[in-house]
Amino acid sequence: MREWIDRSAKRPRVRQFLASQAIPLVYTAALDLVSAEVLIDKLQRLLKHPVVYIDGGWQSLVNGLRQKAVAAGATVMTGTRVEAIEHRKDRVEGIRLRSGVRVGVGAIILATSPKEAAELMEESGLPELRAVTDALLPARAASLALALERLPNSLHAVVQDLTRPLFMSVQSLFSRVAPPGGALVYAFKPLDPRSPGDPKADEEELESLLDAAQPGWRGVTLKRQYLPSIAAIGALPTARTGGFSGRPGVRVAGLENLFLAGDWVGPEGFLADASFASARQAAQLAAQAAESRRVGTRSST
Repeated sequence: MREWIDRSAKRPRVRQFLASQAIPLVYTAALDLVSAEVLIDKLQRLLKHPVVYIDGGWQSLVNGLRQKAVAAGATVMTGTRVEAIEHRKDRVEGIRLRSGVRVGVGAIILATSPKEAAELMEESGLPELRAVTDALLPARAASLALALERLPNSLHAVVQDLTRPLFMSVQSLFSRVAPPGGALVYAFKPLDPRSPGDPKADEEELESLLDAAQPGWRGVTLKRQYLPSIAAIGALPTARTGGFSGRPGVRVAGLENLFLAGDWVGPEGFLADASFASARQAAQLAAQAAESRRVGTRSST
């Protein structure tokens, strides 16, 4: 991506502007590693479909999905860890929960992080995914979230530092995520995955951005949460691995009814776009696999 920006923009200040815009869009400061395809795809999608902020935050979406799933006949189990995947030859046949309960399945979709998916498969005697996930490069960010009694400066709703990878937005101005009169402010710094960074220095940089954009914020803060290294995305589409096409596919090689879904899976989209695209494909394939199993069972009887 860095090479593409340098080649596409001849003027230094234009290159600086493009790079500063790219960093928060791709959630990493390592623009020399990421494929330019990510930025181009992201800009094209933004021009067609502007960003939508959800009232109530992501939990509203989760609640809605759960309601739809239950209405369609799904059973949702929370707080229940899957200890192992049971399999025979080239098919998975069930899962074993921490409680010892076994649940038979027609197909499985692993919608977890790459690390969790690989660990679960290894613990189940299926090491095939480890080599794939070990090659992935996740993106991480330092994040500072503030719940404010009131917003000091409503004119600065979105602020970006053009010289440092720092970004701030007042989420409560774009969606209902704070009580009347209050404010929810989110600042983050995309990190370079090759360098662990300095958590204290990163926090101070985020505070300096807030000091400039929202002077007086310290005096009206009700709660703050600083996370020095959160997972921003499961895998960066790098130029070396071929961009989007270099991510793992939805199918798990060698197992006809085990599938993957997440922002690190499949050749389409980035972040939520990749999650939804891979989930849609995985669900279709899982339904076909489950139906095939039912037909086979009826035929054998």
